[in-house]
Order: sequence, then structure tokens, then C-alpha cells
Amino acid sequence: MKKIVLMLILTSLAGGTLAVAQDFKSDVSKKGTTAATFLSISQGARATAMGSAFVAVADDQSALYWNPAGIASLGNGVMFDHTSWFADIGYNYVAGSISLGSIGSLGLSLTSSSINDMRVTTVEEPDGTGEVFNVSQVAASVAYAIQLTDNFSIGFNPKFVHERIWKMGANAFAIDAGVKYTTPFEGIVLGMSIANFGEKMHLTGQSAIVLYDSDPDNSGTNGRIPAEISMSDW
Repeated sequence: MKKIVLMLILTSLAGGTLAVAQDFKSDVSKKGTTAATFLSISQGARATAMGSAFVAVADDQSALYWNPAGIASLGNGVMFDHTSWFADIGYNYVAGSISLGSIGSLGLSLTSSSINDMRVTTVEEPDGTGEVFNVSQVAASVAYAIQLTDNFSIGFNPKFVHERIWKMGANAFAIDAGVKYTTPFEGIVLGMSIANFGEKMHLTGQSAIVLYDSDPDNSGTNGRIPAEISMSDW
């Protein structure tokens, strides 16, 4: 009887969870609403090989990405990462840490992603207009971490983020924060981090400027009024 009751309870909970998930999916869509997606690319071959389970480890300069508290126990060092992807996409990451002794540690990181020049095409000129455009993304950060006790450290990593495509660009400031705690149990370390917490990004630039015809019947002289397209925040 106990097994039957337990199965009924689990079935009810599963049904309730499914109903909530279906309701949420039907009402909310977040597709295509994320900016600076290059910040979600994991750093460090070792961390990536561990399935990105690196927040509680964070024992090399890639800690500036995973958990800034990790640099508190590091010495001086630098990490470089370069990746060449398909479609001429280049990706680079460099990070370094400097130990300041008992007052903590400083860290610097630079992440960049770029795509080589591509032809500008339009409906009228599908083979190209003669112009080219490119895409670039950059994030630069300065981190600080300190070992508050022998077993507990905390770190912060404020950053500046920039994205650009053709004649449009967007900027934002964000911050990472993390902690590491070495428990009394051998080999067990607890880690927590919050990444890229900051403001939304808003594209601005020359491509948002258009000429507006306020007099489509040509009865006046207001056929080419400069206007700016209102861009959403992401």
C-alpha cells in the first residue's frame, strides 16, 4: 500500500510539473533575446573537458571566467587561448593574475571574438553592393579577490562589454562575483559564482538613421526627414 501511495504522489507531482512547464512555454518566449552570447563560451581546455564543472575548482587563470574568488590563492601567471572556427570566426582569451600578498590578488582578462569581412548584399543586389562589413565582440575585466580566512575566499570581476556589427554598436557594464570555501571534509570544496550581472545592451549607430517620407502623396516638401529607428534593449 505504501508503494502505491508513493507512486500516486510522484505521478501527481510529475503531472503538475508538466502542466506548469507547458503553460510557461505557451506564454513566454526568450528566443533571440540574448546579447553578448560570446560570454557564454567556456574558458580553458581543462575546465571544458570537465564539462564546465569548474566553479569550485577554479585553480588557474581561467578562474576569472568561472569564479573570480579562485585567483585569491594563485600566484603570478598568464593564460592564452586562441581558437579558429568555421566561417572565419576567430576567438581569443587572455587572462593574468598578480598576487599582492596578504591584501589579495588582482586579475586582468580580455575576451574577443571577430568575423572577417563579408559582402553587403541587398534584395536588389544579391551579389553584393561593393561594401563589406564585419562583426566584433570584446569584453575586458579587472578582478580583485582576497582570502578572508585560510578556507574562505571571495572575488569580484567588473567588466566592460562591447559588440559591433557593421555600422552599429552596443556597450554595457557587468560584474562577476564568486566565493570558494574549503570544507573540513577532505577533498570537498564549495564554490558559487554569479556571472555577467549587469545592464542591457542597446544598439546605436548610423544604420539606425533613415529618411522618412511624412508626405507620401507628394503634396508638400517633407519627403526626406532624417529619423532614427528605435532599437530594443537586450
